[in-house]
Amino acid sequence: MTTPLVDPEGFPRADIDVYAVRHARVSLNRLRNDHRDVVDRLGRVLEQVYAVGAVVEPRSTEGEEKMVNGDGPGAGPTSTPIRPIARVNLVSENSPAATAVRSARPDRHSITDLH
Repeated sequence: MTTPLVDPEGFPRADIDVYAVRHARVSLNRLRNDHRDVVDRLGRVLEQVYAVGAVVEPRSTEGEEKMVNGDGPGAGPTSTPIRPIARVNLVSENSPAATAVRSARPDRHSITDLH
C-alpha cells in the first residue's frame, strides 16, 4: 500500500499496472473508512445500550422459542417451554451419546456439554 508507483527518476513503474494498483488502493481505503465508520457507530450504540442505569425496553417474546442452550431471545424463567426437535429411542452404553444426553423426562432429553 505504501510502495511507490514511480521509479527513482519519477516515471511510472513499467513492471506493474499503475492504474490498476492505484484503483485498488483507492477501493481499499474507501472500504477501510466505511468499516471504521460502522465500527464507530456500533460502539456508540453499544455504549448507549450498556450504559449504567440505562433503561432498555424488553422485546416481545411472543411466538419465539427458547434456544436449546438457554441463551436465546426467549430464555428466562417466564419463557415458553422448549419444543422438542427430535426423539431419541436408543442410546448405546459407553458411547459419546450416552455421556452427552441426560434424561430430563422420559420423553425429553437435553444435550449437555459435548466436549
